[in-house]
Amino acid sequence: MKMLESPILPVNEAERLAALRRHEIVDTPADKSHDDIARLAAQMVRDSEERRLFALESAGVCDWDMDLRTGKVTRSSLHDRLFGYPEPLSQWNSDIFFAHVHPEDREQVARCISSKGAQPGKQYDIEFRTAWPDGSIHWLWAKGRFYFDEWKNPVRLSGILMDITQHREREQKIARLALVVEKITTGVMILDKNGNIEWANPAVSALTGYELSETIGHSPGRMMQGPDTNPLTLQKMEDAIRNQRGFELELLSYHKSGHPFWQHIKANPVLQQHGEAESEVESYITLHSDITERKQFDVLLWNKANYDTLTGLPNRRLFWDRLDHEIRHAHRAGRMATLYFIDLDRFKEINDLYGHDMGDKVIREVTARINACVRDIDTVARIGGDEFTVILADLDDVTYTQRIAHQILKALSTPFQFDKATINISGSIGIALYPNDADTSENMMRHADQAMYMAKSGGRNQIRYFTYLMQEQLQRRLHIGLELRQALSRGQLQVHFQPVVSMLTGQIVKAEALLRWQHPESGMITPSEFIPIAEELGLIDDIGEWIFQEAAYYAEKWSTDGDRPFQISVNKSPAQFSSRAKEESWPSMLETMGLPASRISVEITEGILLKDSKIVMDTLREYRAAGIEIALDDFGTGYSSMAYLSKFSIDYLKIDQSFVQDITNPHNRTIAETIILMGHKLGLKIIAEGIETIEQRNVLAEAGCDYGQGFLFSKAVPPEEFERMLHADSSRRASIFTHGRCAAHPCPES
Repeated sequence: MKMLESPILPVNEAERLAALRRHEIVDTPADKSHDDIARLAAQMVRDSEERRLFALESAGVCDWDMDLRTGKVTRSSLHDRLFGYPEPLSQWNSDIFFAHVHPEDREQVARCISSKGAQPGKQYDIEFRTAWPDGSIHWLWAKGRFYFDEWKNPVRLSGILMDITQHREREQKIARLALVVEKITTGVMILDKNGNIEWANPAVSALTGYELSETIGHSPGRMMQGPDTNPLTLQKMEDAIRNQRGFELELLSYHKSGHPFWQHIKANPVLQQHGEAESEVESYITLHSDITERKQFDVLLWNKANYDTLTGLPNRRLFWDRLDHEIRHAHRAGRMATLYFIDLDRFKEINDLYGHDMGDKVIREVTARINACVRDIDTVARIGGDEFTVILADLDDVTYTQRIAHQILKALSTPFQFDKATINISGSIGIALYPNDADTSENMMRHADQAMYMAKSGGRNQIRYFTYLMQEQLQRRLHIGLELRQALSRGQLQVHFQPVVSMLTGQIVKAEALLRWQHPESGMITPSEFIPIAEELGLIDDIGEWIFQEAAYYAEKWSTDGDRPFQISVNKSPAQFSSRAKEESWPSMLETMGLPASRISVEITEGILLKDSKIVMDTLREYRAAGIEIALDDFGTGYSSMAYLSKFSIDYLKIDQSFVQDITNPHNRTIAETIILMGHKLGLKIIAEGIETIEQRNVLAEAGCDYGQGFLFSKAVPPEEFERMLHADSSRRASIFTHGRCAAHPCPES
């Protein structure tokens, strides 16, 4: 095969004249000879051919021509490079050509370019693979046609070739990518530069209910908006597109059928380059995920953290937020705000006489009656077992405060009728006013609480304003403080121990030390009443050190008496962390006593972590370094508990009894299981507090909870009684799980 170095010229005069006419050489000057004209025409044809060859080679295209009568073949210079040869071969023929065609494609190529059955006007167009000398595989595209003589016999075969390897590779990549996009469950859309849909994969149809044909040309946000779609979120999307930016957002959308769902949308712009620096958005690729379940779970967790499970009212956490908000609003508007602190009178008697189920019914009915007395803009919250608060918003008349308080008292004193039981209770209401009585939410709450105690001491079922009773309340607190200062030296304080048992074996594995005050005149005073006063008066340090020493003594005693080390957990209040009154730390005290640090664990509340002070962090690090384990009490009831687990070294999580109370509820069970799973993932052991029934124990054990604590096993008892429990035989411990009560101590009422 000969390289094509000059154009193939016509072979007769008629063809030559036709060529001259094609090149517009139709007028011949008189002084030009016939040979001059021929040379000029030939030069013009060569120039034209050179331009053609240059254009073809620039485009990566070569051409070739074979005379079927003589076998003569000509080809352009790019031809051999398309078969892997940097320099032209000395010859080229069909055998060499087919030797380079991929074996799997030879039959197809041979059939395509065979002259047998060739018809005038017929063209061939084929893509095939070639094997280069270096072993690499390349794709070529060939197109050409046959030329026939006057008897319709094929006399020439001409064609062009182009390397399409990169094109085929891109096509394969695109095909693979398209297959992946078609198969993935995440919705993928391509939007034009104006944010309208050009294409979507099947996952989008599964997500939205709309077929591709229904979505093209529409904005995805506008197409799926509904009555509760946030217009600000849509505006955010449209602003980003208008400013040629990507965006990421969560949008409440609506399925074609009408039901709402939450989707997460992330959009990345595709840029089109103009010059070296300039570029503009050509389109957007958006990813769409259904996050409805996550949103529902977030709402569930938020509701659990902010609303009371039994009543659906805001809990203590949300109450504080609402009170802060109302005080700020009242300050800006120059108006009043009122806080009621409501405590039900003799509510414990209902639980004692009728059981906790009846008590829950009463609490729910109380909630309904209080709600019926206030406006929609007011807030009713449950902050304790039988304690409620009411925030009256946007007031300018104190007489309204008095009227609503009397309505609530009347509603609460109306008998409650449940089946055959008629229950009579009442309420005591303490009232604090902003700005008259306090200028902060904390002071408002404290003063309303003090006024409520005065209402109770005045005979219950009464209303008291803080301003009327402040001095008397301070005197009462002073009296309790004076009594408390002497309680320790007089032997009135006692340490009781509540067992913590293994959920797997029922064996007592540790205990919690709990403080009790047995006053000779007032009887048993609850820790919730005197510990806050002890903290305020600075007495908590001495009391706390005494509890610690008692716990350490019994932990060592019961470890020596038993067959294994025994640990006792001690609560440490926030006030003890902040106090510097005592220089000797607990680890050094244990060392002085000659006791292993592992005998003691420290229980702290989330409020201590939230302070995030240097004293707290240093103290916890000191405990951990010494070997004292740390338990986080009341987990899940405070602020951002999970965020602090990775920051502080915690050994135990104590699931708050509010989660355990209604653990058979599927939602509560899911939350408890999530806490247990999360704790185990972090290497923590889980203790569930407030277990009162076999069913609660079984659900928690099935979820993988490590330890349990509560009246199902035992109340907190004096050390002598606890010691007898430790020495009890295994059959009595097993009876806890068989009969639902401790053999020595029937489950008392909470």
